Amino acid sequence: MVLSPVGPAPQAARPHVLVATPRSEWFSYRAGVIVVLMMSLTVVAIRRYSAPPPPPPPVAADFVEYLAHPAIGIPEGMACGWVADAKRKAHPDGVIAVRVGARMVDLETASFARKKTAYAAWPGVPTAIWAAFHDIPYASWPIDHEASRRVRLESAHVQASAGELTDLLAGAPLGGNAAWAFRRVQDEAWDWVDSEDVAYAHRASRVLPTGLVELGSWLEASRIAALDGDTAFFAKPRVVAEALAAQRVAGLTDVQRQALRDAVSRTSARSVAEIASLEESLTRALWLLAK
Repeated sequence: MVLSPVGPAPQAARPHVLVATPRSEWFSYRAGVIVVLMMSLTVVAIRRYSAPPPPPPPVAADFVEYLAHPAIGIPEGMACGWVADAKRKAHPDGVIAVRVGARMVDLETASFARKKTAYAAWPGVPTAIWAAFHDIPYASWPIDHEASRRVRLESAHVQASAGELTDLLAGAPLGGNAAWAFRRVQDEAWDWVDSEDVAYAHRASRVLPTGLVELGSWLEASRIAALDGDTAFFAKPRVVAEALAAQRVAGLTDVQRQALRDAVSRTSARSVAEIASLEESLTRALWLLAK
């Protein structure tokens, strides 16, 4: 307190200053946030839609697409062109490549056929509806006895094909990533097999000689076509081109090359007897290349 001639001086009141943010300034802050968000979304969209196109589909999928009745899948009772190894064993890179190409076709046809079998149990239901229930294993769907039997058979083919692909690629140089990818497909064998998982596994297997992988795929798809009596398969330009390329693959023995020539020369088969002879020739050629 300060004394003065007239008494104590009153204390000065402390000024209370209010700083008000103009409404226009608040709007500018909000506009800035919106602009930043829009720019971020634009950058994300540009990166997504300007990305390079995905790699081409695996050759096995091409050959399966050319089959007249791919929904039939692996014919019942059909054995592969070689005796599957009871235990994992080392094979030359060329043998691994041929086997991988052939087993890819088996996997593609079995998984495609299983999906068609399950869908056919309720005709007229859109595929998009079934896609919403893809977590339900096919084997658990309430379908009739015959369809259920087919689903189990095709699931077993998926599991066997993916399992052998896993073992084959585990023994190939730089094949560990592809082996892991096919192991994932094998784990899905009795459920819904994700096509993206299959496509990724096929792309990962490109560490193998491409020419021999394509040769194995062509041989196995041709065997399935011959067993199904699908003579139109052998008239497709892609199939014809691969038949010609098969005879130019390097590193084959004289016996293997002669077996391939014999099989290719019979692809113009039309009669039942000629188709049966073609199937035998294709099986022999695949056996010689995959052992």
